[in-house]
Amino acid sequence: MSETKEANVKLVTITRFKFIPSVSPFSIALETFMRVANIQYEVEFVKEYTVNKETGQLPFVIVNGVQVNDSRKIMSHLSELFDVDLDSGLSPVEKVISHAFQRMLNEFTRWTYGYWRYVDQPEVFFTAGIMDTPELYGISPDDPEKMSKMIDAGRKKILEITDCQGVGRKPKEEIYKIGMDDLKGLSVYLGEKPFMFGDKASIVDCVLFSHLCQIVYLPLPTMPHKIMVENECKNLVAFCDRMKALAWPDWDKLTN
Repeated sequence: MSETKEANVKLVTITRFKFIPSVSPFSIALETFMRVANIQYEVEFVKEYTVNKETGQLPFVIVNGVQVNDSRKIMSHLSELFDVDLDSGLSPVEKVISHAFQRMLNEFTRWTYGYWRYVDQPEVFFTAGIMDTPELYGISPDDPEKMSKMIDAGRKKILEITDCQGVGRKPKEEIYKIGMDDLKGLSVYLGEKPFMFGDKASIVDCVLFSHLCQIVYLPLPTMPHKIMVENECKNLVAFCDRMKALAWPDWDKLTN
């Protein structure tokens, strides 16, 4: 569960942040998966998504010199290569439920909290208090004009993406409600279980954690999702703490 130079797996992703290791849920999901599966890896941090010449997306991995893209495909590839299966204890029906939950989180829920932090309240999200080295992202507290232009460009890009996806065409209150309803449903399914399907963490737990930590651990007290989770879905907060303890014993070291 460590980042080691002797590994045959290199994760290429954006730099660490304060409070959470990455603002990319896909990077968090992939690292959490590798840690739970005891797959050794090293990390290469980059500043631009264009580093990936094949898809323009982060994260990706280089396994024994071969690049593999897409976090879900990477998990499948590593599971086969290292002969590990975090879903081995799941029934066929549970595997279908796991697949559906992952799709919901990755393809829809994330855009609802992403809308808040990149479109509605980017001035709150993009602060030195959240970002360890804001200058790496073209943001400087001493250059408000540059910061404003970067925020406007980011807002425009996310609006274009969410408009095509569909969620961005709704009023923001409806966007947030839909996302919070997703989380409430996950809370009901989790119930009092340690993990989504019982006593053992599976892939869906890695994915759920990757999104929840974006909400639970960032100091954004006005985010609707955060307010709702902390007040109505305390089992999700407890789950988040449980996953962090299981997979990220070095969390504080990495985020400070």
